[in-house]
Amino acid sequence: MSTKKRITTKYSGVFYRIAIDNEKTYYISYRTEDGKNKELKIGKYSEGVREAYCNQKRNEIITKQRLGEEPPLIAKKKKNNSQHAIDKIFNYYYENKKLHNRHIKADKASYDNHLKKVFGTTALERLTVEDIRKFQTMKIKSYAPKTVNNFTGQLSTIIEFYIQEGKIKIDNIVKRIKPLKIDNNREQYLTLKEIKKLYKAVEDDNELYVFTKLLLNTGARLQGVYNISFNHIDFSVKSMIIKDFKNDSTYRMFFNEELSTLLDERFRENKNKLFKRSQTQLQKLLAKKLNELFNLGLKIEDRKNRIVVHSLRHTFASHLAINETPIFTIQKLMNHRDISSTMRYAKLSKNAGENHINNLGKIGF
Repeated sequence: MSTKKRITTKYSGVFYRIAIDNEKTYYISYRTEDGKNKELKIGKYSEGVREAYCNQKRNEIITKQRLGEEPPLIAKKKKNNSQHAIDKIFNYYYENKKLHNRHIKADKASYDNHLKKVFGTTALERLTVEDIRKFQTMKIKSYAPKTVNNFTGQLSTIIEFYIQEGKIKIDNIVKRIKPLKIDNNREQYLTLKEIKKLYKAVEDDNELYVFTKLLLNTGARLQGVYNISFNHIDFSVKSMIIKDFKNDSTYRMFFNEELSTLLDERFRENKNKLFKRSQTQLQKLLAKKLNELFNLGLKIEDRKNRIVVHSLRHTFASHLAINETPIFTIQKLMNHRDISSTMRYAKLSKNAGENHINNLGKIGF
Protein backbone atom coordinates (compact mmCIF):
# COMPACT_ATOMS: atom_id res chain seq x y z
CA MET A 1 0.00 0.00 0.00
CA SER A 2 1.40 3.42 -0.96
CA THR A 3 0.68 6.95 0.20
CA LYS A 4 -1.78 8.96 -1.87
CA LYS A 5 0.52 11.95 -1.84
CA ARG A 6 2.33 12.56 -5.10
CA ILE A 7 5.96 13.59 -4.66
CA THR A 8 7.18 15.59 -7.62
CA THR A 9 10.56 15.30 -9.27
CA LYS A 10 12.66 17.71 -11.32
CA TYR A 11 10.96 16.34 -14.46
CA SER A 12 7.58 17.73 -15.42
CA GLY A 13 4.84 15.11 -15.17
CA VAL A 14 7.06 12.60 -13.34
CA PHE A 15 6.31 11.81 -9.71
CA TYR A 16 6.38 8.96 -7.22
CA ARG A 17 4.55 7.63 -4.21
CA ILE A 18 6.11 5.91 -1.21
CA ALA A 19 4.70 2.67 0.18
CA ILE A 20 4.66 1.81 3.89
CA ASP A 21 7.83 -0.27 3.32
CA ASN A 22 9.52 2.89 1.91
CA GLU A 23 9.42 1.51 -1.64
CA LYS A 24 9.19 4.19 -4.34
CA THR A 25 6.75 3.64 -7.20
CA TYR A 26 7.11 5.98 -10.17
CA TYR A 27 4.26 7.41 -12.28
CA ILE A 28 3.90 9.81 -15.17
CA SER A 29 0.98 12.08 -15.98
CA TYR A 30 -0.04 13.59 -19.31
CA ARG A 31 -3.10 14.66 -21.27
CA THR A 32 -4.65 12.15 -23.64
CA GLU A 33 -5.71 13.07 -27.17
CA ASP A 34 -9.25 13.80 -25.93
CA GLY A 35 -7.94 16.24 -23.29
CA LYS A 36 -8.29 14.03 -20.23
CA ASN A 37 -5.61 13.77 -17.57
CA LYS A 38 -4.03 10.31 -17.46
CA GLU A 39 -1.80 8.83 -14.79
CA LEU A 40 0.38 5.86 -15.79
CA LYS A 41 2.37 3.65 -13.45
CA ILE A 42 5.92 3.03 -14.77
CA GLY A 43 7.44 0.84 -12.06
CA LYS A 44 9.27 0.55 -8.77
CA TYR A 45 12.70 1.82 -7.76
CA SER A 46 13.67 -1.75 -6.80
CA GLU A 47 12.92 -2.80 -10.36
CA GLY A 48 15.50 -0.35 -11.68
CA VAL A 49 13.05 2.41 -12.67
CA ARG A 50 14.51 5.91 -12.35
CA GLU A 51 13.23 9.47 -12.92
CA ALA A 52 15.16 9.96 -16.18
CA TYR A 53 13.65 6.79 -17.64
CA CYS A 54 10.13 7.92 -16.66
CA ASN A 55 10.73 11.29 -18.29
CA GLN A 56 11.88 9.58 -21.47
CA LYS A 57 8.77 7.36 -21.55
CA ARG A 58 6.54 10.44 -21.05
CA ASN A 59 8.27 12.30 -23.88
CA GLU A 60 7.87 9.32 -26.20
CA ILE A 61 4.13 9.17 -25.50
CA ILE A 62 3.65 12.90 -26.01
CA THR A 63 5.70 12.92 -29.22
CA LYS A 64 3.73 9.99 -30.60
CA GLN A 65 0.46 11.77 -29.81
CA ARG A 66 1.58 14.98 -31.49
CA LEU A 67 2.86 13.36 -34.69
CA GLY A 68 0.37 10.55 -34.91
CA GLU A 69 3.14 7.96 -35.07
CA GLU A 70 6.56 7.39 -33.65
CA PRO A 71 9.26 9.03 -35.79
CA PRO A 72 11.90 6.65 -37.22
CA LEU A 73 14.65 8.58 -35.43
CA ILE A 74 12.95 8.11 -32.07
CA ALA A 75 12.46 4.41 -32.74
CA LYS A 76 16.12 4.06 -33.61
CA LYS A 77 17.22 5.92 -30.50
CA LYS A 78 15.18 3.64 -28.29
CA LYS A 79 17.62 0.93 -29.22
CA ASN A 80 20.89 2.80 -29.43
CA ASN A 81 20.74 6.02 -27.42
CA SER A 82 22.35 4.65 -24.24
CA GLN A 83 26.02 4.97 -23.52
CA HIS A 84 25.61 2.13 -21.07
CA ALA A 85 24.16 -0.75 -23.11
CA ILE A 86 25.01 -4.17 -21.65
CA ASP A 87 27.02 -5.01 -24.78
CA LYS A 88 29.22 -1.96 -24.23
CA ILE A 89 29.59 -2.83 -20.57
CA PHE A 90 30.72 -6.37 -21.36
CA ASN A 91 33.17 -5.12 -24.01
CA TYR A 92 34.66 -2.76 -21.43
CA TYR A 93 34.91 -5.64 -18.95
CA TYR A 94 36.49 -7.92 -21.56
CA GLU A 95 39.12 -5.40 -22.70
CA ASN A 96 40.19 -4.70 -19.12
CA LYS A 97 40.21 -8.32 -17.97
CA LYS A 98 41.62 -10.25 -20.93
CA LEU A 99 45.26 -9.86 -19.85
CA HIS A 100 44.68 -10.98 -16.28
CA ASN A 101 41.74 -13.40 -16.33
CA ARG A 102 42.58 -16.82 -17.75
CA HIS A 103 38.88 -17.68 -17.97
CA ILE A 104 38.00 -14.66 -20.10
CA LYS A 105 37.49 -16.69 -23.30
CA ALA A 106 34.99 -18.93 -21.52
CA ASP A 107 33.33 -15.82 -20.08
CA LYS A 108 32.98 -14.34 -23.57
CA ALA A 109 31.54 -17.57 -24.97
CA SER A 110 29.00 -17.71 -22.15
CA TYR A 111 28.06 -14.06 -22.66
CA ASP A 112 27.69 -14.43 -26.43
CA ASN A 113 25.62 -17.61 -26.16
CA HIS A 114 23.28 -16.63 -23.34
CA LEU A 115 23.33 -13.02 -22.17
CA LYS A 116 23.98 -11.06 -25.36
CA LYS A 117 20.83 -12.24 -27.14
CA VAL A 118 18.61 -11.18 -24.26
CA PHE A 119 20.33 -8.14 -22.73
CA GLY A 120 22.89 -6.94 -25.30
CA THR A 121 21.03 -3.83 -26.49
CA THR A 122 19.39 -3.11 -23.13
CA ALA A 123 20.51 0.07 -21.41
CA LEU A 124 21.72 -0.55 -17.87
CA GLU A 125 19.41 2.23 -16.68
CA ARG A 126 16.42 0.30 -18.09
CA LEU A 127 17.36 -3.13 -16.80
CA THR A 128 14.71 -4.30 -14.32
CA VAL A 129 14.26 -7.09 -11.82
CA GLU A 130 11.43 -8.37 -14.01
CA ASP A 131 13.78 -8.62 -17.02
CA ILE A 132 16.15 -10.86 -15.09
CA ARG A 133 13.38 -13.00 -13.65
CA LYS A 134 12.02 -13.58 -17.15
CA PHE A 135 15.53 -14.61 -18.20
CA GLN A 136 15.71 -17.10 -15.31
CA THR A 137 12.30 -18.51 -16.24
CA MET A 138 13.38 -18.95 -19.86
CA LYS A 139 16.75 -20.57 -19.08
CA ILE A 140 15.50 -22.97 -16.40
CA LYS A 141 13.60 -24.80 -19.14
CA SER A 142 16.89 -25.94 -20.66
CA TYR A 143 19.53 -25.64 -17.94
CA ALA A 144 20.06 -26.74 -14.35
CA PRO A 145 19.48 -24.14 -11.60
CA LYS A 146 23.20 -23.93 -10.85
CA THR A 147 23.94 -23.12 -14.51
CA VAL A 148 21.23 -20.44 -14.62
CA ASN A 149 22.71 -18.93 -11.46
CA ASN A 150 26.07 -18.84 -13.24
CA PHE A 151 24.49 -16.85 -16.08
CA THR A 152 22.97 -14.24 -13.76
CA GLY A 153 26.15 -14.22 -11.70
CA GLN A 154 28.16 -13.32 -14.78
CA LEU A 155 25.76 -10.48 -15.58
CA SER A 156 26.16 -9.18 -12.04
CA THR A 157 29.95 -9.42 -12.23
CA ILE A 158 30.32 -7.36 -15.40
CA ILE A 159 27.87 -4.72 -14.17
CA GLU A 160 29.57 -4.48 -10.77
CA PHE A 161 32.98 -4.06 -12.44
CA TYR A 162 31.58 -1.24 -14.58
CA ILE A 163 30.10 0.50 -11.52
CA GLN A 164 33.29 0.10 -9.47
CA GLU A 165 35.28 1.61 -12.33
CA GLY A 166 33.20 4.76 -11.89
CA LYS A 167 31.54 4.56 -15.30
CA ILE A 168 28.03 5.04 -13.94
CA LYS A 169 26.39 5.81 -10.62
CA ILE A 170 23.64 3.24 -10.24
CA ASP A 171 22.74 0.27 -8.08
CA ASN A 172 23.65 -3.20 -9.36
CA ILE A 173 20.10 -4.41 -9.75
CA VAL A 174 21.16 -8.03 -10.34
CA LYS A 175 22.21 -8.23 -6.69
CA ARG A 176 18.52 -8.02 -5.77
CA ILE A 177 17.77 -11.26 -7.60
CA LYS A 178 17.60 -14.36 -5.44
CA PRO A 179 19.59 -17.31 -6.86
CA LEU A 180 17.55 -20.30 -7.93
CA LYS A 181 17.44 -23.06 -5.34
CA ILE A 182 19.89 -25.87 -6.11
CA ASP A 183 18.90 -29.37 -5.09
CA ASN A 184 22.00 -31.53 -4.76
CA ASN A 185 20.31 -34.29 -2.78
CA ARG A 186 20.86 -36.66 -5.66
CA GLU A 187 23.48 -36.56 -8.38
CA GLN A 188 22.35 -39.17 -10.89
CA TYR A 189 24.97 -41.84 -11.56
CA LEU A 190 25.14 -45.36 -12.94
CA THR A 191 25.35 -48.44 -10.75
CA LEU A 192 27.92 -51.14 -11.58
CA LYS A 193 25.15 -53.19 -13.16
CA GLU A 194 24.09 -50.23 -15.31
CA ILE A 195 27.68 -49.55 -16.36
CA LYS A 196 27.98 -53.13 -17.65
CA LYS A 197 24.68 -52.69 -19.46
CA LEU A 198 26.00 -49.53 -21.15
CA TYR A 199 29.26 -51.20 -22.21
CA LYS A 200 27.26 -54.05 -23.72
CA ALA A 201 25.15 -51.59 -25.72
CA VAL A 202 28.16 -49.85 -27.31
CA GLU A 203 30.64 -52.72 -27.65
CA ASP A 204 29.98 -53.26 -31.37
CA ASP A 205 31.16 -49.73 -32.12
CA ASN A 206 34.82 -49.60 -31.10
CA GLU A 207 35.13 -45.83 -31.37
CA LEU A 208 32.02 -45.21 -29.27
CA TYR A 209 33.11 -47.93 -26.83
CA VAL A 210 36.50 -46.29 -26.25
CA PHE A 211 34.83 -42.87 -25.94
CA THR A 212 32.45 -44.25 -23.29
CA LYS A 213 35.27 -46.06 -21.47
CA LEU A 214 37.30 -42.87 -21.26
CA LEU A 215 34.39 -40.84 -19.92
CA LEU A 216 33.69 -43.38 -17.21
CA ASN A 217 37.32 -44.16 -16.31
CA THR A 218 38.67 -40.60 -16.23
CA GLY A 219 35.64 -38.58 -15.15
CA ALA A 220 36.84 -35.89 -17.54
CA ARG A 221 34.44 -33.53 -19.25
CA LEU A 222 33.33 -34.42 -22.76
CA GLN A 223 35.52 -31.91 -24.58
CA GLY A 224 38.55 -32.96 -22.55
CA VAL A 225 38.08 -36.61 -23.47
CA TYR A 226 37.55 -35.86 -27.15
CA ASN A 227 40.78 -33.83 -27.31
CA ILE A 228 43.06 -36.43 -25.73
CA SER A 229 46.22 -36.44 -27.81
CA PHE A 230 48.74 -39.22 -28.41
CA ASN A 231 51.50 -36.82 -27.38
CA HIS A 232 49.87 -36.35 -23.97
CA ILE A 233 49.88 -40.04 -23.05
CA ASP A 234 52.70 -41.85 -21.24
CA PHE A 235 52.02 -45.55 -21.67
CA SER A 236 55.01 -46.50 -19.49
CA VAL A 237 53.33 -45.15 -16.35
CA LYS A 238 49.75 -45.30 -17.70
CA SER A 239 48.93 -41.64 -17.32
CA MET A 240 47.75 -38.81 -19.56
CA ILE A 241 47.44 -35.04 -19.52
CA ILE A 242 43.83 -33.88 -19.91
CA LYS A 243 42.76 -30.39 -20.89
CA ASP A 244 39.96 -28.97 -18.76
CA PHE A 245 38.35 -26.43 -21.08
CA LYS A 246 35.92 -25.20 -18.45
CA ASN A 247 38.68 -24.25 -16.00
CA ASP A 248 41.23 -23.50 -18.72
CA SER A 249 43.78 -25.81 -17.11
CA THR A 250 45.43 -29.22 -17.54
CA TYR A 251 45.79 -32.07 -15.08
CA ARG A 252 47.17 -35.60 -14.95
CA MET A 253 44.91 -38.65 -15.00
CA PHE A 254 45.79 -42.33 -14.68
CA PHE A 255 44.32 -45.30 -16.54
CA ASN A 256 44.24 -49.08 -16.14
CA GLU A 257 45.71 -51.89 -18.26
CA GLU A 258 42.51 -52.52 -20.23
CA LEU A 259 42.21 -48.87 -21.22
CA SER A 260 45.91 -48.76 -22.07
CA THR A 261 45.41 -51.56 -24.60
CA LEU A 262 42.34 -49.92 -26.11
CA LEU A 263 44.10 -46.57 -26.48
CA ASP A 264 47.18 -48.13 -28.02
CA GLU A 265 45.06 -49.97 -30.61
CA ARG A 266 43.05 -46.85 -31.49
CA PHE A 267 46.14 -44.73 -32.01
CA ARG A 268 47.86 -47.42 -34.10
CA GLU A 269 44.83 -47.89 -36.36
CA ASN A 270 44.13 -44.20 -36.86
CA LYS A 271 47.66 -42.79 -37.22
CA ASN A 272 47.81 -41.27 -33.75
CA LYS A 273 44.27 -39.89 -34.00
CA LEU A 274 41.91 -41.18 -31.32
CA PHE A 275 38.53 -40.43 -32.93
CA LYS A 276 37.39 -40.14 -36.54
CA ARG A 277 33.87 -38.86 -35.81
CA SER A 278 33.27 -35.34 -34.57
CA GLN A 279 32.65 -34.63 -30.90
CA THR A 280 29.03 -33.75 -31.68
CA GLN A 281 28.47 -37.04 -33.52
CA LEU A 282 29.86 -39.11 -30.66
CA GLN A 283 27.91 -37.13 -28.09
CA LYS A 284 24.63 -37.66 -29.98
CA LEU A 285 25.28 -41.39 -30.44
CA LEU A 286 26.04 -41.86 -26.75
CA ALA A 287 23.07 -39.73 -25.67
CA LYS A 288 20.80 -41.88 -27.83
CA LYS A 289 22.08 -45.06 -26.13
CA LEU A 290 21.62 -43.53 -22.69
CA ASN A 291 18.05 -42.51 -23.52
CA GLU A 292 17.20 -46.00 -24.76
CA LEU A 293 18.73 -47.70 -21.75
CA PHE A 294 17.86 -45.44 -18.83
CA ASN A 295 15.48 -42.61 -19.72
CA LEU A 296 12.40 -44.32 -21.12
CA GLY A 297 9.28 -42.81 -19.58
CA LEU A 298 11.12 -39.80 -18.15
CA LYS A 299 10.21 -36.30 -19.26
CA ILE A 300 12.89 -34.26 -21.01
CA GLU A 301 12.67 -31.57 -18.33
CA ASP A 302 13.29 -34.15 -15.57
CA ARG A 303 16.99 -33.29 -15.36
CA LYS A 304 17.34 -34.66 -11.86
CA ASN A 305 16.61 -38.25 -12.83
CA ARG A 306 17.67 -38.42 -16.47
CA ILE A 307 20.98 -40.00 -17.38
CA VAL A 308 22.92 -37.77 -19.76
CA VAL A 309 26.50 -37.82 -21.04
CA HIS A 310 27.64 -35.61 -18.13
CA SER A 311 26.22 -38.25 -15.74
CA LEU A 312 29.25 -40.40 -16.58
CA ARG A 313 31.44 -37.81 -14.88
CA HIS A 314 29.21 -38.01 -11.79
CA THR A 315 29.41 -41.81 -12.00
CA PHE A 316 33.23 -41.69 -11.88
CA ALA A 317 33.26 -39.45 -8.79
CA SER A 318 30.42 -41.29 -7.08
CA HIS A 319 32.15 -44.67 -7.28
CA LEU A 320 35.40 -43.15 -6.03
CA ALA A 321 33.47 -41.96 -2.96
CA ILE A 322 31.67 -45.28 -2.54
CA ASN A 323 35.08 -46.99 -2.51
CA GLU A 324 36.36 -44.73 0.28
CA THR A 325 38.60 -42.46 -1.79
CA PRO A 326 39.61 -39.41 0.32
CA ILE A 327 37.60 -36.33 -0.64
CA PHE A 328 40.70 -34.27 -1.50
CA THR A 329 41.89 -37.01 -3.83
CA ILE A 330 38.51 -36.94 -5.57
CA GLN A 331 38.83 -33.17 -5.89
CA LYS A 332 42.22 -33.60 -7.57
CA LEU A 333 40.99 -36.33 -9.94
CA MET A 334 37.93 -34.28 -10.90
CA ASN A 335 40.05 -31.11 -11.25
CA HIS A 336 37.55 -29.17 -9.14
CA ARG A 337 38.73 -25.67 -8.30
CA ASP A 338 36.43 -25.50 -5.27
CA ILE A 339 36.18 -28.32 -2.69
CA SER A 340 32.47 -27.50 -2.26
CA SER A 341 31.89 -28.97 -5.74
CA THR A 342 33.42 -32.23 -4.52
CA MET A 343 31.66 -32.38 -1.16
CA ARG A 344 28.39 -33.46 -2.80
CA TYR A 345 29.92 -36.92 -3.22
CA ALA A 346 31.01 -37.29 0.41
CA LYS A 347 27.61 -38.59 1.46
CA LEU A 348 28.07 -41.62 -0.82
CA SER A 349 30.95 -42.96 1.26
CA LYS A 350 29.91 -46.28 2.78
CA ASN A 351 31.40 -45.39 6.12
CA ALA A 352 31.00 -41.62 6.15
CA GLY A 353 31.69 -41.21 9.87
CA GLU A 354 30.85 -44.81 10.85
CA ASN A 355 34.47 -45.91 11.28
CA HIS A 356 35.26 -42.89 13.45
CA ILE A 357 32.31 -43.55 15.76
CA ASN A 358 33.33 -47.22 16.05
CA ASN A 359 36.89 -46.18 16.92
CA LEU A 360 35.61 -43.98 19.75
CA GLY A 361 33.84 -47.05 21.15
CA LYS A 362 37.05 -49.08 21.05
CA ILE A 363 38.87 -46.61 23.27
CA GLY A 364 36.04 -46.52 25.80
CA PHE A 365 34.73 -43.11 24.83
